[in-house]
Amino acid sequence: MLRVDLGALGADPGSGVGASRWRASDPLDDRVGCWGGPAAALVWFQDRVHRQNSFALAVGPAVARGVPTAARAVVMAHAPLAGCLREGQVGSDLARRLARVTDLLLLEGVAPGAGAVLVLGEEGVRLECLPHLVGLDPEATQRALVEHLGPCASLRVGPAGEAGLPLANLAAGSDPASFVGRGGLGAAFAARGLKALALTAQEVPPVRDDPWTARQRASPRLAARAAGGSLELFESLDARSALGARGGALNVPLEEARAFGQEARERVERRHGCRGCPTPCGWVLDGKEDKGAAVGARFNALHPLGQNLGVERVEAARDLLARCNRLGLDAQESGPCLAPRSPDPPVLGSDDRRFADEGRSLL
Repeated sequence: MLRVDLGALGADPGSGVGASRWRASDPLDDRVGCWGGPAAALVWFQDRVHRQNSFALAVGPAVARGVPTAARAVVMAHAPLAGCLREGQVGSDLARRLARVTDLLLLEGVAPGAGAVLVLGEEGVRLECLPHLVGLDPEATQRALVEHLGPCASLRVGPAGEAGLPLANLAAGSDPASFVGRGGLGAAFAARGLKALALTAQEVPPVRDDPWTARQRASPRLAARAAGGSLELFESLDARSALGARGGALNVPLEEARAFGQEARERVERRHGCRGCPTPCGWVLDGKEDKGAAVGARFNALHPLGQNLGVERVEAARDLLARCNRLGLDAQESGPCLAPRSPDPPVLGSDDRRFADEGRSLL
């Protein structure tokens, strides 16, 4: 595990970094934490002080061994919007680069300066202030980091995270980026004073395992998942009267759900998936004119910004999702805030109203 005190590192480049093997005083905690980075992070956050003061990025032993398709990093922190511990998984080459450095990265303290970037490589850890990154969207931030550092993976926030919005998410990878952040994980990362975390270490090489790949190709479940791309949920949820609009206040008619799902499937340009996966389940909607506006065609991103808002065309939902991505706003959190008022709207607290109003203003 690698603990980084961002405040101390910013004041003195030679301090604030501690590397050690996982240890816990309680025998059960020690045993569970030895299962891998994500398990150690979960044990770490059982301490209330750690929940309030730490942000974790972790990889499991399958990633470290280069197991085919094991290429996701776990993000974990006390998320301000959820008000509790939340975790999510994010793709791209981030996990395999992190595995070269550590199994568990714990960020503490607050980085000083504008446009702070924590750079991790096989040569060590350093903090850089890059003011020109302030205000950039996640795609532009990645391009700027590659220009400055060379090939690297990054975890970064957009303008929403910099503004401190609890709706903020985190981006990794590019074209399209992989986003994570329900509950406010982007805001938790930005609260550490960071614009981005950049990993310049080489990726852990994937293990070539032809039998593993053959078994994946032969799996009916994986084949069905790849064929549906999650867009089948429009019809399947609606058939059970479980597809709502206006934040769940209304039901979407089955014919409309089928039409939206079919239009989404016809609009898909290409597929992508986890590194090495022979049955990629990620579908991509490219921007017709904007090369950087590719978005993942996931049900859980398109529906909150589509039929949930009364948006009938996939292209309009895609454009709104692309705008959320540029701002670094989580689609699943933004959709309910932007939904038209229901006949009997829920009672909102002052913070809820402020979050919703700020989200509408940014969009």
